[in-house]
Amino acid sequence: PRDELRPRFTWDTTSEHSPGSLVISGDEREGLMGNWTRTIPVEAGRYYRFSVGRKTQGVVLPRRTAVARILWLDAA
Repeated sequence: PRDELRPRFTWDTTSEHSPGSLVISGDEREGLMGNWTRTIPVEAGRYYRFSVGRKTQGVVLPRRTAVARILWLDAA
């Protein structure tokens, strides 16, 4: 996103439940937008597990604003 819409992105290593957390923090500005993106190569015939936990504060609709999405793409 543009700089004026960018929230703060940090990596929090203080969690006792995981080795680290990806954090997106906003402030009083309206319309902040941002996301973490990660590309992971996969092999055919193997199993993969994905899990996520989330914590929101001051969000009107967490189901619409704090989502996890997986996109499966082929080699093409």
